[in-house]
Amino acid sequence: MKTKGELLIYFDGTYRLKPKEGGTAPIRKWKNAWRIRIIDLGMSRPDIQYLRPKIVVAVRIGGHTLTSTCAGSLGHKICNDFDLNTDEILWVEQLNPDENRFHAAAFVKKPYQGGGFYDSVTWRPILPNEIDAIKPFIPEVSRAK
Repeated sequence: MKTKGELLIYFDGTYRLKPKEGGTAPIRKWKNAWRIRIIDLGMSRPDIQYLRPKIVVAVRIGGHTLTSTCAGSLGHKICNDFDLNTDEILWVEQLNPDENRFHAAAFVKKPYQGGGFYDSVTWRPILPNEIDAIKPFIPEVSRAK
């Protein structure tokens, strides 16, 4: 039987960047990987209209230090895969795998020179009310200091 928290987490899996050619298999497999969990707050309280009803939580797997973030490198793909609008989600990510601190991403649409748009990502500390919304489902989320 699923608990209340499990019903609201409608995805819990791994996303990884494509490995570079030439690396060893075990290192390539986990070097650029994140555990992704997607929470839908609206499923538990359909009578409440949330500004950002869906929350994406990204945690690096394996503790490797990466120069990129999941939001910056895979955010667009994840949003496309789950039909998420970056204006309507709260993206929370653990930026440093050695610290149990999380930050929130803001996606800002910027124009390409040749036309079209891309999402630029900026970071801020996670807010106490955001922690309160996430903690029942993902207890390890804590505030960035």
